[in-house]
Amino acid sequence: MSSPKRSGRPPIDSEYINLVASGELVLLGTILPGDVAKLRAESVSAPIEETIADRAIRHEKATVAESGMLISVLTPSNVPIRGCVFAVHGGGLIVGDRYSGIEFTFDWIEHLGLAVVTPEYRLAPEHPYPAALNDCEHALAWTRHYLATSGYGAVPLVLSGVSAGGTLAAALALTLRDRGDTSISGLMLQAPMLDHRNVSISARAFSGTGQWDRESNTTGWDAYLAGTGTGTGTGTGADEITAYMSPALAADLTGMPPTFIDVGSAEVFRDEDVAFASALWAAGVDAQLAVWPGGVHSFDRFAPNTALAKAARTVRNEWLGRLVGRVVS
Repeated sequence: MSSPKRSGRPPIDSEYINLVASGELVLLGTILPGDVAKLRAESVSAPIEETIADRAIRHEKATVAESGMLISVLTPSNVPIRGCVFAVHGGGLIVGDRYSGIEFTFDWIEHLGLAVVTPEYRLAPEHPYPAALNDCEHALAWTRHYLATSGYGAVPLVLSGVSAGGTLAAALALTLRDRGDTSISGLMLQAPMLDHRNVSISARAFSGTGQWDRESNTTGWDAYLAGTGTGTGTGTGADEITAYMSPALAADLTGMPPTFIDVGSAEVFRDEDVAFASALWAAGVDAQLAVWPGGVHSFDRFAPNTALAKAARTVRNEWLGRLVGRVVS
């Protein structure tokens, strides 16, 4: 009797498969360098006023003096501010804007009483490393000044990054750690893009398939590292690339803030995210890891009404609520 043929890939969540089969959901195809302009044009966020609608959320815009970068600040209009999340959007370091997925922070604002600050960082390949990281650093300094001058300087400040935003949030946390700055209360990494080498078992398994596949990942990393002279996102030049560029390269994560990481089992980033969580534990850092069975990349955003997406948001919000001392309602 022959054994079943193995694909090397875990099964995808059945609800997600059904949405794709029905045509309700279209999977993101492989992104090559020539696709970036079209993808940007197709992924512009809706006006923030439409997204907020009648929610109890205030929105204001500001400009960072050092760079002219735009920042948006969202605050609760119905409860006092109990903390702040510095939220860095995803998009493979090549697409997206500060409102990308902003609706998934609304629970934090309305139910946890958190302010959310999101920066319009520069994108690669036009602006390779360290442009985006520098932008986030300037925006974080602006955020601290904003909180202090608004009377909220003592509230918890959490760094959060989704996918490529996780690259920048983790790199920013490493930068602050290495300067001896221990003021960050937490680090929330949602399916973070952490390793430019792109050679893990999960990266190889999702080559040419999946929501953000290995080839798309190479496109993003190549664009981001284009100005460093260190080679491509497939592994060359790794000796010259630092952990500030590719956080998975950090040799020691001692002193990092309490960290939450979640990722799908059916995506490229699974193994690098699990490895990063293990490295945090090895360094004595308080870390929580959730690997969602059958979850593809950004499953909770592309299919937010599935049971898996709802479970992921609940666990994420509970971690954040514990961090700031607020029960999720």
